[in-house]
Amino acid sequence: MAEDKDIDVSIDGLGLKFTGKVTLQQAIEMLRVASLDPDAVPRVAESQESGGAGGGVFDLALSELINEIDPKTSAETIALIALWVMETEGKESISRQDVRDRYQEARLPPPANFPRDFSTAISKGYLAPIKGDRNSFYVTRTGRKLAELEE
Repeated sequence: MAEDKDIDVSIDGLGLKFTGKVTLQQAIEMLRVASLDPDAVPRVAESQESGGAGGGVFDLALSELINEIDPKTSAETIALIALWVMETEGKESISRQDVRDRYQEARLPPPANFPRDFSTAISKGYLAPIKGDRNSFYVTRTGRKLAELEE
């Protein structure tokens, strides 16, 4: 679920400089990294650049993810694309256009009725609108379950 960016953070030193507002989750991750042994910090940065240390479905290209999960409906595909965008690009929310654009990038045929199928993804509980912004959405717990591979 998206959170308000209401924590002020300022980092300055060793060639790094950031001042801005972050979410609680981002602040916790910053504190986790800050508490690491200095020798471990480059390994954290390297694992983030390579798509995560643990591997998983978000290390896949979008078309690979869709083939691997094999969603049964357009609404499920929309939710998986939204989740992939959020996870791989570090976004807290997505727009309809974010999802629509990824069909073309991944060389996937778009649904015949995208607006209806996007609405279905919302009504099935895969996506939910961000409060106060009817054009931004996040992937719900139900939507995230779609990306779980059966072993």
